Amino acid sequence: MSKVLMNKNGVIINGQSTVLLCSSLFYFRIPSDMWEDRLIKLKMAGYNCLDVYFPWNFHETEEGKWDFTGEKDVVRFLELAKKYQFWVIARPGPYICGEWDGGGLPAYLYTKDITIRDNEPGYLKYVDEWYKRIIPIIAQYQVDNEGNVIAVQVENELDFYYLCRDPKGYISALRDMARGYGITVPIIACVGNFGVEGATGYAEDVVPTMNIYPNYDNPKYEETTYYWYNYLYDRNYPLLVTETGRGHHQLRRLMLNGAKLLGPFNQVGGSCFGYTNAINNWGRPLTFLASDYNFGGFINGQGEVSPEFYEAVLLGNLIKLLGDSLGKAKVVNKQVKFIGKADQEGYPYMLELASGGYLTTVTNYQRENIKVKISIDEEVYPKNTDISLFHLEAPILLYQVPMQFMNLDGTIHFTSLEVANVKVKDNLIQLIGYTNEVGEIQLEFADDVQTVNGSHEWVAKRLIIDLKPGETCTITLVNGKTLEIKAFNRKEAALYDKELDIVNRAEAVSVNVEPQVGELTISDFVKTNLLETDEVKHLEEYGQLRGFGNYHFQFQTNKDVKGIMIQETSDVTSVYLNSNFLGTYVTFNNNLYIPINDGNAKDNNELIVKTEIWGHTNFHDRALPSLHMNALKGLTGVTIIYDIKELGFEFVNNQKAYININLEVVENANYFFGNQSEHWTKLTVNGQEVEYLNHLHNIANITKFVRSGNNIIELESKEDLKLENVKLYQGRPATMQGISMVKEKDIIELTKNVQGNLDNLPVVVPAGKQMVLKINLNDLYGKEAYCIPEGNNLKITAIYNDQVVSRLWINAKNGPRMTGGNAHMIYLPKSFSKKDNILTLLIEGIETEEQTELVKLNFYQVKIVFN
Repeated sequence: MSKVLMNKNGVIINGQSTVLLCSSLFYFRIPSDMWEDRLIKLKMAGYNCLDVYFPWNFHETEEGKWDFTGEKDVVRFLELAKKYQFWVIARPGPYICGEWDGGGLPAYLYTKDITIRDNEPGYLKYVDEWYKRIIPIIAQYQVDNEGNVIAVQVENELDFYYLCRDPKGYISALRDMARGYGITVPIIACVGNFGVEGATGYAEDVVPTMNIYPNYDNPKYEETTYYWYNYLYDRNYPLLVTETGRGHHQLRRLMLNGAKLLGPFNQVGGSCFGYTNAINNWGRPLTFLASDYNFGGFINGQGEVSPEFYEAVLLGNLIKLLGDSLGKAKVVNKQVKFIGKADQEGYPYMLELASGGYLTTVTNYQRENIKVKISIDEEVYPKNTDISLFHLEAPILLYQVPMQFMNLDGTIHFTSLEVANVKVKDNLIQLIGYTNEVGEIQLEFADDVQTVNGSHEWVAKRLIIDLKPGETCTITLVNGKTLEIKAFNRKEAALYDKELDIVNRAEAVSVNVEPQVGELTISDFVKTNLLETDEVKHLEEYGQLRGFGNYHFQFQTNKDVKGIMIQETSDVTSVYLNSNFLGTYVTFNNNLYIPINDGNAKDNNELIVKTEIWGHTNFHDRALPSLHMNALKGLTGVTIIYDIKELGFEFVNNQKAYININLEVVENANYFFGNQSEHWTKLTVNGQEVEYLNHLHNIANITKFVRSGNNIIELESKEDLKLENVKLYQGRPATMQGISMVKEKDIIELTKNVQGNLDNLPVVVPAGKQMVLKINLNDLYGKEAYCIPEGNNLKITAIYNDQVVSRLWINAKNGPRMTGGNAHMIYLPKSFSKKDNILTLLIEGIETEEQTELVKLNFYQVKIVFN
């Protein structure tokens, strides 16, 4: 039997029950020389557990090429986690989500004839190649092998992925694979959206865990959590919250509703170095994930620590103080009534500690501060004051709790003076408490009280003490013990007896910016690694999983060209016709139509389509083609459009319309239908469903559906149809000449070879050009720092010596929606610095009619606390 048990009684490790205060800490997003810094900061905050993704495509960057060294040294990371006594929940996927390129799945999988994320032998064969490398490493560090890994999660949030046809078979196969490679601790599966069956298939020997991302202002949050506590308890599982928000006020509420794993997701930020960013559906629908990865955790990607650290300390201390009793605690029926709280009457339950007594709370959902009292067993508390609450504050209130954890005999009958810590030295016991205004503690001692030094009153045998921050009450017992109750504000209580306050923000530093500016010509860029071929394929089918793909086409014409249709292109598409720049577009595997001005086309034409993979989606969503989990990048062809017809439809009703159109289908011609509708609209041609269109994905290739003669085109929507700009495009394919594939190492080398001239900011980049800006940062050698650029219509690839550290869009008129962190952040890790320290910015002129301009660079130095 494993030394780790997870059942309705909680999480039991080596015979001890515990509440896990668990932070995400992703080794692949943090420079390896800063792993220890982040671990120490978390330890100081009171965290006792880590959740760690292991991204498959971080270790297999090309099919069959594996790397577990240097920045990818998983063994070293797990050794450090063990050194600092963190329990570890290992999450090796194969799919991890994590706002990481493809959710961790290598993009070469999408070129195979397999079904991903399902119980399909072809896919599982590839998964086995990953598992047989990563699982034995994880197994080596299990608690059962005297290590610190307490659970292994297979897959992630499978209930979101509605395309999985056999969740039970799939999860069971992953479980068996993990067990076969040595996993003996519990195997868990994470439920992303309350779909337990979809996430786990109810597979045996797999513990379901919950993601709970609530509306914090909603009183029903407790109701929802309580429901899932009971749902899992009835099935002999604990409530384990693998992911939730980062505020400790909310983690308290989860704990008081019976959660044994408190998993604030991404409490420690990081970076997507290189080309590891993802895209996903957070932009309603499309968004590009920023290189900075920060959701507001108290440790950001640059190592800065926010004041939320103090809240972490307070919660972590209490979890440690109450220990096994809290780990075994159960939610029981016991009424708590709120007095003076209009939006909520109370709770029908409390958290009962195994050693006796109860914990409860009251949460302020109002935007203003409020004062309340509570009633338990027909008695009102506090007696002499109120509980003062800031917005969303959720104090942990103790009721009838034995003082064993304080090394005293007696009971804390009630306290609104929250317990921050207890210090015991010989016969002196210090209770460190905190309160906003006045905190009340009511005590009943088993031994007689000799003296009380401080404001107090007696009600029968109950000693009632009310303290403001800064006040102390000292109680001497006849048995020789002394209890000193000290009240502080939250920060002071958190820092009590700590030698170091690690809360810090970076300081602005002056850097003498004397940029060298030169041009990386498009001609040089698009000839890099040029492969001559007439076969048009997606980039991944050429083996290009990240970076750029520059497609070379030719076409001849002896008549007017209306425009160019670039087929199924993604993610960033820049177009050059006969060296004329036609624009940079955010694309999503859509058919992109670009009109051609008179004179741009010649008899013989050269067309360059530069495509960049921003990332593969980490969520599946049918809203746009690039958000499909297996979407490939680049393009599938180019059609030169010679004829455009405006179409007028007849309405059957408000939701359906059709047109009869007579066509003479020309051999080797391509046909496209365009309609800019606000709503999902089903397109049918001659009785065959083509696809669904929307306001973004608004042009469909209908070549294989049309015929010579009469054609019936139908549109149908569940909403009222609004037909705008309805057109039929006809043209002939351009001829593929070759493709140039530019990887990260090529970007570094190309920019390094650009010779620049001394210039000053601002730097203006002409439309369609690529300028390289080099800045000497010798002043920041060996220092943790970051840079925030300012300007307009900026698309920047930032290179710090030999590493792409960030990709940015700044104030770009036609740029993507950026989320996931600070989209303007360039992190400059000290481990990437060199004595000849150079920051290189590759700036692309992305607008045809507006100026691309870098105006200013702001530099900040981060204080290194531990190294």
